Amino acid sequence: MAEDTANIETLKRAGLVLSLVVTLALLATLIWLFATRTPDHSLIGPWRYTALATLGVVIVLQYVSLQVGRARHVFQVALPEVSGPDGFNRVFRVHMNTLENVPLFLPLLWLFAAAWGDTWAGVFGGAWVAGRFLYAWGYYRAVALRLCGFGISSSVTLLMLAACLYAVVAAI
Repeated sequence: MAEDTANIETLKRAGLVLSLVVTLALLATLIWLFATRTPDHSLIGPWRYTALATLGVVIVLQYVSLQVGRARHVFQVALPEVSGPDGFNRVFRVHMNTLENVPLFLPLLWLFAAAWGDTWAGVFGGAWVAGRFLYAWGYYRAVALRLCGFGISSSVTLLMLAACLYAVVAAI
């Protein structure tokens, strides 16, 4: 048993060192890219607002993910546990619910952009991102306070679904 613990600690240290080496190598590559090249705007340009909304979704995901790590520390919930005191459970549910909704939202965002235009997709995408932040802010405080943000983001998703269905059926 002690040998297993020693092996796990050795592997853990090796994994952390490897992670640091890979991260530093990628950071150096990114610095080199920034210094020697300019981004290709030909693809992003026509979809700038949709791309911006997509980045907003990624920022929401990163934010709620980091909040789970913070909540683990605050509420003393060790890995791999996925439940704990009420405060931790609410933070964890925000993360899980956001993860559940992103695969529904992102394809709709890009289909919506293709059918209705980049600007409108950016507007709807921005509303979804704002709704998810409101959802998180409310849910972190009390379960009942999640409803405003949930209503906004769910409405955006359903309205975009209806608009995409209309566009696809009209094209048939």
